[in-house]
Amino acid sequence: MLPKAAPEGWLAEWSQPLPEAEWAKPSEELTDLSRQVEAAYERGETFLDLGPVEERFGQSGAGEAPKPAYRSVPFAAHSG
Repeated sequence: MLPKAAPEGWLAEWSQPLPEAEWAKPSEELTDLSRQVEAAYERGETFLDLGPVEERFGQSGAGEAPKPAYRSVPFAAHSG
């Protein structure tokens, strides 16, 4: 249920899909990692065989601050 402060028509406008030009694009690093995982599957390796992706493919998230989650509920502070 939306709070009374939500502008009329806001939900319908918010619910419209983004144009394809505004879609997020995967980074080159993610695309490369995906190719490596797909190649491992093609060789017959299973998900469990791969082990920790960070160790296997040399990716490290250590030292990076976690990114804040997106708020999933509009006007969350007022949703009661």
